[in-house]
Amino acid sequence: MYSVYIINVPTRSFSLVEWMAYVSNKTNPHNTKIYPEASGCICHKYFSNNMYMKIIRIIFGLFFILSGIVKLIDLQSFRDSVVLFDILPQYLVDFVTVIIPSIEFVCGLLLVVNIFKKGALSFLITLMGIFIVAIGINLLRGESFECGCLGPFQLIDEISWLSVLVNLGIVVTLMLLYLREEPKINFAEQLKFVIITSLFVSLIVNVPYDNTKLQYSLNASKIKEIDWAASLIMISEENALLFDARSQKRYNSQHVKNALSLPVSKFEEYFKKYENIEKDIPLIIYCENEICGDSRRTGYKLISKGYNNIYIVKGGFEELLKSDLVSKNEKPKSEIYSDENK
Repeated sequence: MYSVYIINVPTRSFSLVEWMAYVSNKTNPHNTKIYPEASGCICHKYFSNNMYMKIIRIIFGLFFILSGIVKLIDLQSFRDSVVLFDILPQYLVDFVTVIIPSIEFVCGLLLVVNIFKKGALSFLITLMGIFIVAIGINLLRGESFECGCLGPFQLIDEISWLSVLVNLGIVVTLMLLYLREEPKINFAEQLKFVIITSLFVSLIVNVPYDNTKLQYSLNASKIKEIDWAASLIMISEENALLFDARSQKRYNSQHVKNALSLPVSKFEEYFKKYENIEKDIPLIIYCENEICGDSRRTGYKLISKGYNNIYIVKGGFEELLKSDLVSKNEKPKSEIYSDENK
């Protein structure tokens, strides 16, 4: 049973920020009398409980540690995701690729070990806000692709308005944690510590990242680009295999007939079905469009498995739809294109 509590009726309504400060049990915006044992408000009951908030803080800390590590392990894949958002100028892409996961890792670690929390939370709130804006811009453009946030651990395959709502929920929770914090160390000093530590992590990971970029450059010379007409000839005359590097959801919706699903985000899991393929057989890969990097990333992974006869299709699936190889009403033509929804 919830106890009853009394407050003086405020002369104006609570703003969102005031409400968040109220439920965080730090301030009372209208100087009203609130009894300490009050528990009639569910939000107040949970968000004013130190144990609940401690658990939430640790969970979010571990979440951002995992998010940072996943990106740092495969920076090239994360770079492809950054490029896919098509917002940053080219000269900032490499810097953002390294600094974002470094900040996530450092801030997540600070939340778990319970130091410099206010500085860490301010950076995480800012990053999540930028991420929400980036997703929103691409959704308004009509784009839909894998965000590359948690690699094989991500729960939502592609960006959507659902992912915007989920991230807004994360931001609100982080703000509640932020409002509860009373920094024992100067806030500016906390921000400075987060920046310096993140830059230090970035410098450490940048060396293997440069080596990875060099290796990718070497492997890039082994990957050849072809158009759809040449691809179809190779499939019919040289028994080449065609792989779809897009998400399983997109593959299930529309794919080229006889294409094999090999989503780059779950490469190791799916490749087990194809690992007995002969090493010298031509492998052709396509993804969504011209700026999508999934086909090239899949090609790099296949090269690491010992396959050297790799081709990627210029323009991807969208190029096929615009070509004369598919009829204007998108019905199958010469069994080239398959749409399982039709």
